[in-house]
Amino acid sequence: MRGRKNPELIAENLLSEFPSLQKLPIAIEKIIAKKGIDLHVTELPSDISGILNVENKEYSIFVQESHHEHRQRFTMAHELGHFLIHHPETTHIDRKSYFRSPLSSTALAREEIEANRFAAAILMPKEMVMQEVKRFIETYGEDIIDTEEENNPLITSLASKFKVSPAAMMLRLQNLEILDGF
Repeated sequence: MRGRKNPELIAENLLSEFPSLQKLPIAIEKIIAKKGIDLHVTELPSDISGILNVENKEYSIFVQESHHEHRQRFTMAHELGHFLIHHPETTHIDRKSYFRSPLSSTALAREEIEANRFAAAILMPKEMVMQEVKRFIETYGEDIIDTEEENNPLITSLASKFKVSPAAMMLRLQNLEILDGF
């Protein structure tokens, strides 16, 4: 990631600014407010998940109200990532998906990936994930982690604690190299 900012490190540094918010689930709404950004959960066009609005150097985040709470939280964190990593000077709109699109090799796609990495790191901080995995193993044993069941108990338990989707938690566990068989 030469010449680029590290989303994981930016998230860790941001959390260290707010020790009182280092508990589960991470209060992303409070972090956004402390960064001086207005947050609005409102009706948006159906193909839009979130918007980082820039007007007269004032920032606002708009999040699709019809989405599940976990998706809203990820969108909030994603838009905060754009703010902190990319410092956009114009409004940024996130549509539902950039997967397998012509954007996949463009700078825009790299910015989306960085914002997603930031969102995962701020909502599911590495140290907190590791602590919760350790607690889970102490309670239920290690054998349960590598099950390839659709409703893996580790994933569903952690997703609930961190208030993220099971898919987001599974990706985070994979990226932290906690899950192997998925």
